[in-house]
Amino acid sequence: LRNREYIRLHSEFTIMRKNVVLNLMMQLSLLAMISCSGSNKEQQDIVAEWVGKEIVIPEGLGFQVGNIPVDYDFDAADFKIVTYVDSAGCTNCRMKLKDWEKVIDGFKSSPDVDVSFLMIVDSDKREEIERLVKDNDFHHPVSIDSAGLFRKANPLPSKPEHQTFLLDADNKVIALGNPVQNPKIRELYAQLIFDSQDHKFPDET
Repeated sequence: LRNREYIRLHSEFTIMRKNVVLNLMMQLSLLAMISCSGSNKEQQDIVAEWVGKEIVIPEGLGFQVGNIPVDYDFDAADFKIVTYVDSAGCTNCRMKLKDWEKVIDGFKSSPDVDVSFLMIVDSDKREEIERLVKDNDFHHPVSIDSAGLFRKANPLPSKPEHQTFLLDADNKVIALGNPVQNPKIRELYAQLIFDSQDHKFPDET
């Protein structure tokens, strides 16, 4: 009986701790997103919907660095950053590869935390995407998703600024928002990944 009671109490404590962490992450994400744009109610609804949700990486996605296919174990990390880019408008402007290169290097700068990154480009213009990656000297994994597998597996928010996610080891959303476009989101991601507000990126003094 004592063992059963211990298991019950431990389970209740684990659930309570998870809910506390989840609520904290929602509050932090909401504050960071509101500082950028959009109404409080809109941002609150998006954060409430997505924090804690699992992002599915479809098995059919291929990965490449430049134009070279690679075997990439996206799941083998403490944290993951996944950003989705559709083919609407200026693809080069949306990808922001040079800015992402700096931000990713910053998140990968600590030997104590393993961070995976993946950019998913929903486009059937493979040659154009590969040229952009090469021209911008981008050295991180990209998936050119011509079949729209990621979008079909994950009904994403409509606005591009809400289509980048910080995931935990189980691919659950911890926070969302684009750290390239919003410095507050970048600070939030760094705080969550490094458990510190004082993390400095390589290009910061």
